[in-house]
Amino acid sequence: MNHNNETQPAMPLKKMLWGCAVVIAIALGASYLIHNSEPVAQREGATKRTAMLVDVMPVERGTYRPVIVTMGSVSPSQEVTLQPQVSGRIASRADNFRPGAFVEKDQLLLTIDPADYEIELAARQSALAQAEAALNIEQGEQVVAEQEYRQLGRDLPAMQEALMLRQPQLAAAEAERQSAKAQVDRAALDLQRTRLMAPFDAQIVSRAVNVGSQVAPGNALARLVGTESYWVIATIPLSKMPHIDSVKDLSVELRDRSAWPEGETREGKVLSLVGELDEQSRMLRLLIEVDDPLARTEAHADKMPLVLGSYVESRITAEPLQNVVRLERQYLRKNDTAWVYEDGKLSIRSLDIAFMDAEHVYVRQGLASGDRVVTTSLARISDGADLRLSEGEQ
Repeated sequence: MNHNNETQPAMPLKKMLWGCAVVIAIALGASYLIHNSEPVAQREGATKRTAMLVDVMPVERGTYRPVIVTMGSVSPSQEVTLQPQVSGRIASRADNFRPGAFVEKDQLLLTIDPADYEIELAARQSALAQAEAALNIEQGEQVVAEQEYRQLGRDLPAMQEALMLRQPQLAAAEAERQSAKAQVDRAALDLQRTRLMAPFDAQIVSRAVNVGSQVAPGNALARLVGTESYWVIATIPLSKMPHIDSVKDLSVELRDRSAWPEGETREGKVLSLVGELDEQSRMLRLLIEVDDPLARTEAHADKMPLVLGSYVESRITAEPLQNVVRLERQYLRKNDTAWVYEDGKLSIRSLDIAFMDAEHVYVRQGLASGDRVVTTSLARISDGADLRLSEGEQ
């Protein structure tokens, strides 16, 4: 009886294990059937492409004048280093003899102590007076000698006649007077040179002496630059020259981008083409003149002054180009191409370029009037790509 009671619980456990195994098998089978009977999704395409949205700009053929933009440095057209021609001590100077001051032509700037030169001139004038007196005496002797020769009543050989008439003595006295006169002129000139004048209307750039300075010929006293005009020496590529009709008196628009307000310009004119390439840039140089560069006259009172040594932009209007399309330079694409919107497609056009300036490209072939150039930057570039216009461009 006890043995039967111990084996009875094992039977229900065995049935339960079999039941779990059956359930698991059914679940696995159902999962397998579901997985293998699931419909397969079909991919219709890698990605559905959408036409790219672009802005366009119409272009027209016509006659245009390119603008050649160059850079140039400002330099004085007149410049001088003030130097004395005589030595001495600086006795006085003009009140405005200082850097930055403006002086007029023939204005007295410096005076060298004239005392020694005044004494020298007086001495030379005295020597001249003595020479003139000696000449007058000799001329009197000439009259007496001529009378004596006539009283002699006969002709003498030329040499004896000259001696008889005291001609050598007269020539010597005349030479002595001329020498004394030259010494007076030299002394007067030296005295005049103790006064140093401005050679032209100028601005004083630097000063090296003051009252009491001892100077000698060749010493640099000051540097002066003329204020009537400045030069701008601009460089231009050799390839641009055929597009300039006439260099001389060609009008040029100048601008100092680093110092002048937006829109401020000055006008200059081309004086000449320097007949030598610049050693560093290998470009041609144009000599441009600007009148009243410091804007000191009423005619230029509202203009900006030029600064020596600064770099300015020079804009030169070139000869007209006929029957070309003018395209903004930013829309010139790689390998001299342009993107054109054509019937909803992208057309990549190769361009025949006649000229390029700083802002525009001038096209002979490749674009026609009415073509709409794509101005939008595109990520995918392929000829024939789908395009669509923004609402404002329809």
